[in-house]
Amino acid sequence: MGFGHRRVADVADPIIEPMWEGVRVLAHIGGGAVRFIDEGGRDVTERFPEVAAAVASSAHADSAVVDGYLTTQPTQPGEGTAIVIAEAPTVGQVVGQMFMGKSGERALGGSDAPKRRPRVSDAIAFVAVDLLEADGDDMLDVPLLERRRLLESVLAEGELVRCGLFVRPPLDSWLISWPSLGFTHVAYKAQNGRYRPGVTADDWAIATIPRRR
Repeated sequence: MGFGHRRVADVADPIIEPMWEGVRVLAHIGGGAVRFIDEGGRDVTERFPEVAAAVASSAHADSAVVDGYLTTQPTQPGEGTAIVIAEAPTVGQVVGQMFMGKSGERALGGSDAPKRRPRVSDAIAFVAVDLLEADGDDMLDVPLLERRRLLESVLAEGELVRCGLFVRPPLDSWLISWPSLGFTHVAYKAQNGRYRPGVTADDWAIATIPRRR
């Protein structure tokens, strides 16, 4: 399910979440294991074995399908996004190059990023943002706000497993703190919206966080 081209003002009764930079995947949980399927339909689990194991051990459901991102952003100490300088490619650089091109490499701390002393982690975490199925129950027609509530009961958070933050308007205070954590965009999603795999969501929109002067 992808973002539409509506203005954020046209999204009725939204919840708002920061846009994570990384590889968007569906995590298929079942049988004590996890498979990560990227937006191109590729199984990328073998590239993230530690994260897959962490998600599997954190699951409170026998089976589930969770929408989310593989990203270094939650594992950084202090403020800012990952910027890494190293002789050999880091995990973040490899992920960025393979799945997102040069822009993704910069987002995950690649060779085109501004050069400064390393002070960050290469650890990739899974950030869950939506719940599509749980223990055989289809969640696609469940309102988004309820899916997000149920998501927190399906996954226990840990170092490599996070449930993405969301808020309701007004957003002013968050527009101050989110950029300091490396976020540049926010997503508006109708809290009563349903999930439609493979289609553009008319009730989802993206906005750029304005730069403070």
